[in-house]
Amino acid sequence: MSDGTMARRHGLKLNAWDHQAMQFLRSVGYARPHQVACWLGASTSLTRQRLARLAADGLAVSWSVSMNLHDHLGRVRPYPVKVWTLTKRGTGLLGPIEVVSSLLELPKLTHVKALPTGQNLTHDLVAVEHLLAWRAWGAEIATVREIVASERDLNGTHQKTELPKPKHWLGVREHTIVGTDPTHASDGGAVLDNLSWQVEIELACKPVKTSRADIAAMHRGPHRQIWYVEQQAAREHLIEAASAVTAGEIVAEATWRSNDHRIWVVPSLGRGPIDGESASFNAPAYVSSLVHPIARELAPAGRERADLRAAWERRPDVASLAARTRAARAARADEPAVAPVPAFEPASTLPSLQERLALLRWATEQAREGAFPPGAYELGPGVGLFADWDGTAFGRLRVAA
Repeated sequence: MSDGTMARRHGLKLNAWDHQAMQFLRSVGYARPHQVACWLGASTSLTRQRLARLAADGLAVSWSVSMNLHDHLGRVRPYPVKVWTLTKRGTGLLGPIEVVSSLLELPKLTHVKALPTGQNLTHDLVAVEHLLAWRAWGAEIATVREIVASERDLNGTHQKTELPKPKHWLGVREHTIVGTDPTHASDGGAVLDNLSWQVEIELACKPVKTSRADIAAMHRGPHRQIWYVEQQAAREHLIEAASAVTAGEIVAEATWRSNDHRIWVVPSLGRGPIDGESASFNAPAYVSSLVHPIARELAPAGRERADLRAAWERRPDVASLAARTRAARAARADEPAVAPVPAFEPASTLPSLQERLALLRWATEQAREGAFPPGAYELGPGVGLFADWDGTAFGRLRVAA
């Protein structure tokens, strides 16, 4: 039974965006509003409106919590944030989950009964932030909740299941204490350009022995692994641990890579914005700022940035909606022309966020002054621009008649 059929059976009117938002919240457990907006390629105003509607229908609930974020000076400070999660009723309306890359299907995921506190909450939300950077370049994502529920041999009461589950994303440690779980779950998984990556977030400094066991467990599997690190001491510990598993070298500032390219230790991409809950938060500009060097390198040639709105099109109801939207857009829009935009440094890299925003402001002002005839214009590589989750395509400006 599809998600839409189940919703109608319960007398609810949910659109495609609602279903995708609920599937995302179920997969990650809980998320900040800007993460929902960026994941689905939605505007902040639409996200706030639809999440409020889900809450009114008893399908989602928000929590006001404190999260440690970086201020404008780079210092870690506690900030009040809002976190959204599904209720038991909301989770019950969703169908089975197809776990990315593992060929496993979960019949369901339980709802989050209570949020963690302190560093655990911060770590989980920062992990979602880094998965956003992979998704922005077109990667398919497996969350830690999906990985653990589909592969770990312990059930909710920490009892062994009858039969061992096949391991795809989970790493298996070589030596463990009897009675303890021998597996290690990464903070998420990403599949891009036929390569799969285990994504790890390190906000604390763990002992070298612990990190070495986790790295070795994942290195025995089929995936590459990438460790995002904040602290210098944690980076040194991870490099020492990884070097004990396989040889490697420093390839860039604060970046270590194994010789087989299967283990990376890189700087953190950040903990997320401090104003992600505000109505004025610019989700499109924030998505454009998520520059991920490795994901960009893996993206197929000629593709600058993935269209986030298309990532869930494998879902039948969303695919049909997207097909209708594309057909209607093709019927009323000619082939985009190249806009006469100011020059920037295209080299082999994308323009900086400041250059992209300056270009966007310039193009918008020119369109308002009537410099461009009505139509669609290509703004150039790396310019992320969209008006809404089903609005204009990335890198294009549409001028209304």
